[in-house]
Amino acid sequence: MATLYNRVKLVRLKTVISETGYSRSRVYELIAQRLWPKPVSIGSRSIAWPSSEVDVLIAARIAGKTDEEIRRLVADLEEARKSYWDQSMGFAASFSNVQPGAGSTN
Repeated sequence: MATLYNRVKLVRLKTVISETGYSRSRVYELIAQRLWPKPVSIGSRSIAWPSSEVDVLIAARIAGKTDEEIRRLVADLEEARKSYWDQSMGFAASFSNVQPGAGSTN
């Protein structure tokens, strides 16, 4: 858990474009085709992607994975996002007496 919590990093579209060589419109085309994960909202007008997802998708393309294999990978990556919070809170709770989901009683 600690390694996941420490390594989760978000990258903006400019970085995705730089690392993949895709254009902005190509990234959105791939999202529509379910060949690239949906972005994470990081503000009212800001989006990003977990850097680990970008890395995995680049590796899949290098490995010659088919579009169908990449669609399954994208679905798995988006599903895995749901556990980031639980893992992060478990990690944080190990350093304090606060339990995940516990509210203040003051």
